[in-house]
Amino acid sequence: MQGVFFRANAREQALLLGLTGYAKNLPDGSVECLVQGTEGDIEGFTLWCRNGSTDAEVTGLAVDYQELEKPIVGFETY
Repeated sequence: MQGVFFRANAREQALLLGLTGYAKNLPDGSVECLVQGTEGDIEGFTLWCRNGSTDAEVTGLAVDYQELEKPIVGFETY
């Protein structure tokens, strides 16, 4: 998904929802997002990810819910 500003748009969407975490490119061209926040806000972010940014072509989405041991501050892109 590189080149379609998915990570930057994911960051913007996460911040609008009050989420913290990161979005990073993986070697296979996919993007991994880790977000922390309320269940409802995470669901909103997940719904956004199903379509992504304007030029993104989302071909799949895997979601894994986990309890994080410590809070994440901010939202980064890598």
